[in-house]
Amino acid sequence: MHTNLAELTASYAAEPYTAIGSNEPYGPGKDDPAALAQRSAARQEFLDQDQLQWPNLAYPLLVEDDLIAAEKAYNGILNGVIAHESQAGEAPESDILYEMAARKLAEVYRHREVLRLLGHTAVGHDELAELSRSRAANMSGELFGEPDEASFRALLADDIRQALAAQSYPGTVKSILAYEYLALLGLTQDEAERIAAEEPASESYELQDSTIEIIRDDWYALFPDLESAMAPFAGRDYDTTPTEAQPAFDAALGAVGLLERGWKTRMLGGRQKADTDGPKRTITYGAKRKNFTPTSIIGTPVHESIHALRYQNGSEQAEPYRRAGLPGSLEFGEGFPVAIEQVLSGVRRIPGLKYDLQIGLLKGMHLPEDIRREQSYRTVDEIMWRRAALQETTPLDAAKVAELQSDTYDSVMRTARGNARDNRDINYFNGGRKAALFLNETAKLPVEIRRARLRWVLSGRFDPTNPKQVALFGGDPAAAYLGR
Repeated sequence: MHTNLAELTASYAAEPYTAIGSNEPYGPGKDDPAALAQRSAARQEFLDQDQLQWPNLAYPLLVEDDLIAAEKAYNGILNGVIAHESQAGEAPESDILYEMAARKLAEVYRHREVLRLLGHTAVGHDELAELSRSRAANMSGELFGEPDEASFRALLADDIRQALAAQSYPGTVKSILAYEYLALLGLTQDEAERIAAEEPASESYELQDSTIEIIRDDWYALFPDLESAMAPFAGRDYDTTPTEAQPAFDAALGAVGLLERGWKTRMLGGRQKADTDGPKRTITYGAKRKNFTPTSIIGTPVHESIHALRYQNGSEQAEPYRRAGLPGSLEFGEGFPVAIEQVLSGVRRIPGLKYDLQIGLLKGMHLPEDIRREQSYRTVDEIMWRRAALQETTPLDAAKVAELQSDTYDSVMRTARGNARDNRDINYFNGGRKAALFLNETAKLPVEIRRARLRWVLSGRFDPTNPKQVALFGGDPAAAYLGR
């Protein structure tokens, strides 16, 4: 057994599951036409057959033998770190390696529980399947945290108020859908009206107007080619197809200096959302995904270029523990690019709002505490597409309803990976609030310190609001000014 910290760190870095996110094993594979076809067929089957509670999905990237090997490897690293610390004492480097390996081991345990779930489902052992589904959901909650009760209730109350307003137009499609929406939530009319009457929660996590103006100037100062590079895609009053969008991603990569460092954009064959593949230095998205809106044709390429830049800069760090994403940094890592999207576009939004709602609904948080239980994909899907319909501003004809149902299926998939609740994307909601507070504070600093702080945040994948991680990345450039 290795006890040398450098060897243990190298072993951790060499493990295949170290290089990928917890979400990746639940995809169909990027170069597997058969898997893409199966995923597409399962999708259509679910949309066509209302009785299906969960999609009949296959997960070819979840391989039992690989997971067993990974479990053994991460356990070995953890034991090695314990042995090292018994000889040399605790240190920040050994502590962070232990945390990273422990989190990856927890991801592997969830992957294995999903395989058990699929096995039980295949042979009709429904009770055992539900037990595995619950375990996998709880494991995800332990990894990524659970929705905040007050925030979830406030978001749900906003939607209930909208549904009650739609009931004011009896006989309309929206009025009918509003009654169905409230019934699916398990609410009587009186209960819905009581929740709607509650005082809306005050939100103190938004980017301030001054922050948007100041950080926008700073961002263009850090990347002076970015504004002109994205100018051909700005000001559009029409959507951009996936094929037409590729130059926008290349432009964003070029403006932050990543094309010359080997990064590229690649379009895949399915409906995949945009994603940054660090080890392959590639930003990917599906040729069959939805068109990019006038806002997202700028925002999404910039968002992914930030992920790519933090990955690339981190991978070039001299210290091994700085090269991987530090444990618990995903929250800020997802929230920060979304905040910069808002800074550059000037369009505010609550990051991850749908995902937070979906996770809460899957967990049964809309139900009284004494009867809460995990909810099915179907239940949440039916609630969420009606929610989307109630917010729609265009006529709700059959084609529009089918489009909303299709989009909702894709959205719920992100919070039910492996056919069990997956809390990973709660990081958008929580991270968005964290990043907004960080940028609001940063905007009040002198210009030299502001820009030094932004460069520091881009130097790797860490959480600049976490004191331990701040120390591992050399300290906050604004610490002296802020009196920390």
